[in-house]
Amino acid sequence: MRRQDELASNIAKIDAQIKRNSIRLRFERTLERQYVRETEQARRRSFTIASVIAVIIYDSFLVNDWQMIRDVFPAALVCRLAIFTPLSLIGLWIVRTGVALWIMESLGTFITVLAVALTLYLYDISASPFALTYLYGAFLILTFAVVVQRLSFSFSVFVTIAMMLEQIVGLLMSSPFNDKLFQAGCAFSATGGGLLLLAAYGLEHERRRSYLLALRGRFDNEMLEYLAHVDSLTGLFNRRYLTEIADLANTTQAQAGLVASVVLIDIDHFKSYNDSSGHLSGDDCLRRIGGSIQEAVAPYDGIVVRFGGEEFLVLLRDEAAAHAIRAARAIERAVRSARIAFPFFGPDAIVTCSIGVAVADAATRNVTELVRGADQALYEAKRSGRNRTRVAAAAHRDDGTRRDVAAVYRV
Repeated sequence: MRRQDELASNIAKIDAQIKRNSIRLRFERTLERQYVRETEQARRRSFTIASVIAVIIYDSFLVNDWQMIRDVFPAALVCRLAIFTPLSLIGLWIVRTGVALWIMESLGTFITVLAVALTLYLYDISASPFALTYLYGAFLILTFAVVVQRLSFSFSVFVTIAMMLEQIVGLLMSSPFNDKLFQAGCAFSATGGGLLLLAAYGLEHERRRSYLLALRGRFDNEMLEYLAHVDSLTGLFNRRYLTEIADLANTTQAQAGLVASVVLIDIDHFKSYNDSSGHLSGDDCLRRIGGSIQEAVAPYDGIVVRFGGEEFLVLLRDEAAAHAIRAARAIERAVRSARIAFPFFGPDAIVTCSIGVAVADAATRNVTELVRGADQALYEAKRSGRNRTRVAAAAHRDDGTRRDVAAVYRV
């Protein structure tokens, strides 16, 4: 049940985070680390693609430079092809080396600020009447960084402030200085920057909320899958889980070491207990016995399954017969230690169990055959008087071929 409790706790935490809908763009520490770890690869990929597109678009504006500011076209060639492009490619190479995300975003911020600065530089040195478009064209660069490249909000704040300062400096340095143009430029820069910051905040907030919803869905699916493999009464794995484990273990690729021993447990005289003590007491008995078995085989790396009715089954990985026998003895002790009263057989009677064990050998690795062998050993334990363990030993012919289980002995 621990896995179910863990999943339920995680779902409750996610629900609380979604319901809180905090304005902070940060989760609690554990969830934040998980968010960064699980989204890192996708963020790197989208950042790289967006950066390549940015270089292509920025350089394609050479056509615009030739038409709009032909007087400084050589300077435009240098700015775009000799400064911006090489530095951008170096930044992309650094990102590809797997640097931390904050370094990646710092590089993106630097390249964005550089692109704005170069654009405003061309505006300042050109005497063309069309150069004014470059003053407001810098806003397109910022829009690309925030909306397409999707810098995180903190870096978007930095790059927006940097662009606004660059535009103010560019307007102050323009010759001749135009007071009305300066006022209009500052107003445009402040308004546009504010709107972009709102967009940056909304995008990151939505990205984080989408992650929470996806994580919630993932936990829901895990819970459903878990519940599909768990017996609702005892909290142990069910027959469906056993079937899947058996199918997996029986494949050539996966069978080695997955299941090496099977221990089958049957509660003695359980029908009499159920009839005399009542079905509710019978359910409680099953839960207590199941819990005792689970605790007993925990040191042996055992997987406990409710096999059906009053039967439980344990899968063990160790191939040594002694390992399986020790696990069976531990189960016997645990069931006796539970001291579940059995008034039907007297005031001092307690619930006991019979156990059958089957161990894989070179010829018998199929889980189905192991279960069949354990079932035959269990039958022998019950036929011999119950409250005991029997181990099925697979025998072999002289020619090396396997024959049916022939040796069944008392532990």
